[in-house]
Amino acid sequence: KKVIFAGLLIMLMIPGVVLLIPQFILAKSLGLLNSLPGLVLVYSAGPLAFNTFLMRGFLESLPREIEESAIIDGANAFTVFWRVMMPLAAPAVSTVAVFSFLGAWDEYLLALNFLTNENLRTLPIAIANFRGQHASDWGLVFAGSLTAVIPTVLLFVIFQRYFIQGITSGGVRG
Repeated sequence: KKVIFAGLLIMLMIPGVVLLIPQFILAKSLGLLNSLPGLVLVYSAGPLAFNTFLMRGFLESLPREIEESAIIDGANAFTVFWRVMMPLAAPAVSTVAVFSFLGAWDEYLLALNFLTNENLRTLPIAIANFRGQHASDWGLVFAGSLTAVIPTVLLFVIFQRYFIQGITSGGVRG
């Protein structure tokens, strides 16, 4: 358990840009280039080390007695996880969801390299291309940027209570 956690911490120290070429080669060999499922797979696997680190910190801060009392009451491991620990971990899960969404929504470099089809391009690439085509029309560029910001703000407003609770409780141990 400690060795795996140490491996995750080491993975957090590797900059994402360093992994660009290996991820590209892997996606090419698996036939996932120029496809949205391939990009979703990379976006899902990319923040895995950080998400695991955050969830571990939060779950370790929960009292062990809650889990033990559910086992004494006759709950199996799945029931303890799904009906006891998951509701308590809602702040951490929402924090992980917000961070993962923001990381994928605003990502530019992977989408630029993995997608060559113009119809599959993501919003940040479309805004960058739009700026290049209509360089003098800043109103249109800013309208596209505002379109990119609205879902982020809405997501934060919806999950703000859980988000702040998840950050504070996952980082403090006591």
